[in-house]
Amino acid sequence: MKKLSILSIFIFSLAFTSFLDCNKSDEKITDSAQVVNSEMNETNETEPTVIRILPLGDSRVEGATTNSVSYRYDLWKQLVEDRWNFDYIGTQNDNTSYPVLLGKYFDPDHQGIGGYKTQDILDNLVDIIEDVGIPDVVLLGIGGNDLVANVPVSTAIENINQTIYKTIT
Repeated sequence: MKKLSILSIFIFSLAFTSFLDCNKSDEKITDSAQVVNSEMNETNETEPTVIRILPLGDSRVEGATTNSVSYRYDLWKQLVEDRWNFDYIGTQNDNTSYPVLLGKYFDPDHQGIGGYKTQDILDNLVDIIEDVGIPDVVLLGIGGNDLVANVPVSTAIENINQTIYKTIT
C-alpha cells in the first residue's frame, strides 16, 4: 500500500516538476517565441498556440470539496504569472470562487472525479478524450483510492501504464 502511495506522489511530482522546468530551461526559446508570437499578433496572421492541459484523476484533482485540496489553482497561478498560454480542459467544473490574478479568472475545467480508481480512469479514457479532445498535457493524479480499496499495487501500476499508453497513442 505504501509503495503505491509513494509511487503516485513520485509520478505526480515528476510530471509537475518536468512541466515547470520546461519553462525555465527554455527561457531563450521562450523569449524568441514571444517575439515571434507578438509579431504574428501584430499582423493578425496567427494566434499563439494554446497548451491544452487535462487535469485527470480522483478527488485530489477535483478539489473544492470539504476534505480534498487540488493542486490546480496553485499550478494555474504559477502558469499565469509565468505568462503561459494554456487552457485547462475537462468535463468537470470547479465552482469554487478564486481571486483574480493579473486580470485573469481561474480556469475551473478538469476531469477529477472523487472516488475514481485507476481502473475507472482506464475504462473512461476514450469517452473523456472524445468529450474534451486531445490534450497537449495530461496531469494524472490517481491511485489513492486503489490503496483504500486494497487494489493490488501491481494492478494499479498496470492500469496507470495502460492509461499512459492510451493517452499517447
